[in-house]
Amino acid sequence: MSSSAPAWSGFLAFGPWWLLYSGPIGPTDPHSHHASQIVVHGGLPCVVDGSRRSMPGPIVVIDPDQPHAFTDRRDHVLIAFVDPESTAGQQLRTNRVVRSRQDDIHPVSSIIGALRPANWSRAEEAVRRLLATVCDSDIPRPMSWWRHPSVDAALLRLPALIEDGAVDVALLAEEVGLSVSRLTHVFSAEIGVALRSYVRWMRLVNAIEHLARGRTITEAAHAAGFADGPHFARTFRDMFGLSPSEAVGLGTWLSP
Repeated sequence: MSSSAPAWSGFLAFGPWWLLYSGPIGPTDPHSHHASQIVVHGGLPCVVDGSRRSMPGPIVVIDPDQPHAFTDRRDHVLIAFVDPESTAGQQLRTNRVVRSRQDDIHPVSSIIGALRPANWSRAEEAVRRLLATVCDSDIPRPMSWWRHPSVDAALLRLPALIEDGAVDVALLAEEVGLSVSRLTHVFSAEIGVALRSYVRWMRLVNAIEHLARGRTITEAAHAAGFADGPHFARTFRDMFGLSPSEAVGLGTWLSP
């Protein structure tokens, strides 16, 4: 996502199947990434596809692996990356609704409310509001105060397993007292993403958090269970279209 005139400096937050950026944007080189993307800029078109055709509307949804670029500066934009294998990512591909014409111009606040996410909970709220705006079906509900006890147990056990490397789902299921099929079913239903996709996404979360705290690429990669720095960098670029170092430089990272 590199550009000769970077202008990105905002707030960023990670969730179990989403990454949110809130702040200014500037022109970028053409790029693509595996994560789905929702861009709310609220003004004249500023996103083009791989053929340099304008992608219209104050809200733009970019499908997985679709080449695109930003062409202009905007002072306040919300951008949500969504795991394409999550429930929300599947809905973005199958239940998207068209809510705008090319000549529509609205402030970002008029589209999703006056929400400038400066803490993690407001970032999660912004992501869900974005999904409600572009999808015509229910979005995954927030993690509730009550979950299946085995899902809670798995969530508590997973960080250590992720840091150690490959996660043995069969062993995890045995530890939390469920069959593999039952654990994967209830985990996906309550968290909104398949267990294996959650592990991959949270491995990226852990690594970028270590990197943002000043650790090297290699140290961050090993701390998150990647084989090495290049493996982490490739996986991150494939998912988000930019290097981990570029991502850290985008602004302030918020934690839950």
